[in-house]
Parts: sequence; C-alpha cells; structure tokens
Amino acid sequence: MIRERIKDYEKDLKAAKMELEDHNYEVDTSEVPWYIEAQGGERRTLKECADLQTEEWRNIEIKLLDAIHLAETKLSSVRSDLARSEEFREWRIIVDGFESGTTLAPSSSEALKVAITKIDRSDYPYVETTMWISVKVTCDESGEEDLDTVALHPDEPGCVDGKNHDWQSPHKVVGGREDYPGMWPNEAGVIIREVCGNCGKYKVTNTWALDVATGAHGLRSVSYEKPDDFSLQWLADKR
Repeated sequence: MIRERIKDYEKDLKAAKMELEDHNYEVDTSEVPWYIEAQGGERRTLKECADLQTEEWRNIEIKLLDAIHLAETKLSSVRSDLARSEEFREWRIIVDGFESGTTLAPSSSEALKVAITKIDRSDYPYVETTMWISVKVTCDESGEEDLDTVALHPDEPGCVDGKNHDWQSPHKVVGGREDYPGMWPNEAGVIIREVCGNCGKYKVTNTWALDVATGAHGLRSVSYEKPDDFSLQWLADKR
C-alpha cells in the first residue's frame, strides 16, 4: 500500500514538473501603433493584450508550482511512513565510492551490516597501514541514506618458525623516554612503537591518526616495519 502511494505521488510530481518545463511562453510586449478589437467593443493595443497573456501565463505557472509543492509534500510524507515501518525495502550499497550491489533490509542499520560484508580485503592488496573505507546505503523508495566508515588494517606479517609475535618495548631498541619506552605524543594521542621478541619486526600504533579522505582525527592506525640492525642485535644479545 505504501509503495503504491509512493509510485502515484512520484508520477504526479514528474507530470507537474514536465508540464512546467513545457510551459514556455513568450509574448511580444513591444508598443505598436495600431489597435485590435477586444470583446465588448473595447480597443486595446497589442502591448495590453500581451500583458494580459503574460499575467495568464504567470497564473498557470503558480498553479503548476503549487501542484509540484503538493506532490513533493505528499511524497515526503509517505516516504517517511515507509522509513518508519519495518517493511523490507531495497538498498543500494556503495563501497569506497563504487556501487556494490543491493540488499533487502527493514532499516539502514541492517543494510549497513550487509554492506560492510561487501568489503573485499583482496581489493586492497598493497595496504601497508590502516585505511578507512566508506560504506553507504541508499533507499530510493524512502529517500533514506546512511553511512559508516570501516577501518581496514594491514595483515599482520608472519613471525619466525610459525610463532606468534611477542610485542615488547625495550628502550634501547624502540627509543622514547625511559619511563615510557617506544611512546611519543601525537596531538591528543600517542604513537607506540613495539618490537617482536621473536623475529625483530616492528609494530607502530597511532592512536590519533588522520583519515585524509574525510579529515577525521582521533582514529587508530597500525603499520608494520621490517627488522633492522638494532632489533636483530637485540635478539642476538638475548640468546
């Protein structure tokens, strides 16, 4: 029932807009030296007749604009009814600016859950640090939109001999202050540098990262670095 009303009001709105576009009317308002006979024996100049036609055109335009406004109001109201309902409706999914299919869901939050699953890690094979993927859902029927941002962290590199990483903060390797080894202030957050006690690789965590695409601050990013002379020597000294 709601969908039928939406379609009816969309048709009304489209028809009114098309009629307004077709209602292009121009009249000659230049002064002329002769007269034409009007009804009742009145004599009017062509300019007077043109002014009357212009007024008539404006009245029609006002009626069409009123019809458009009424159709838009009705359409907005019935779309709100659909948005408040629990009816399943079609949502277009847009991931990182690209259309990624559709889903049926009763709300934007449910549609977003499906949209997030559309993020394919294989589409970003060269991610070396955290990046943020925008996910958007749009329902053309109800006019609803919703969006979310998902952090895509780089894959943790493998450790030696199939071991799990043992992230540590020895001051002589990761630097920083002795009482806060491997930590540096970064605006309202910190940058944390850790080293693996098994393979010597580094893990860098930024608690106040920036998403350059949106300008959002205060995000958490992670990146990894290869072992260097300091970490390899530290491992050798431990053995």
